[in-house]
Amino acid sequence: YKFPGRQKIIVSKKWGFTKLTRQEYVEARANGLVKPDGCYVKYLNTNGPLANHLKELAA
Repeated sequence: YKFPGRQKIIVSKKWGFTKLTRQEYVEARANGLVKPDGCYVKYLNTNGPLANHLKELAA
């Protein structure tokens, strides 16, 4: 049988489902290193053609 209420609820200091803390997330977003992507974040890469970065920033 399955009994409701048997799950453990763990409070995390991480931001959403990311590996960043709230302070790290705010700093990374202000510096343009991450972009919100639903419940997760998309890490923006600084390598590659400039046209790819302009598409990411515009979206």
